[in-house]
Amino acid sequence: MALLPDINEKQTTENVRNFFNKVFPRLQNMAHISYVEIQSPIITGMPIGAKTDNSNEDKLLTKSYFR
Repeated sequence: MALLPDINEKQTTENVRNFFNKVFPRLQNMAHISYVEIQSPIITGMPIGAKTDNSNEDKLLTKSYFR
């Protein structure tokens, strides 16, 4: 006895084809996005933190250096 049941490859292929030809375009229309706008997520593994600097202070200091 196998852990997973046998897969009907022809039916699986037909199900995937049906999804991408009929269901997927309908979902795109409902989401108001085109095929070109869909992107994979980018996972860099690097932590992203919020900027804690005072940008107004930086602007004033930079401006004062150039005077």
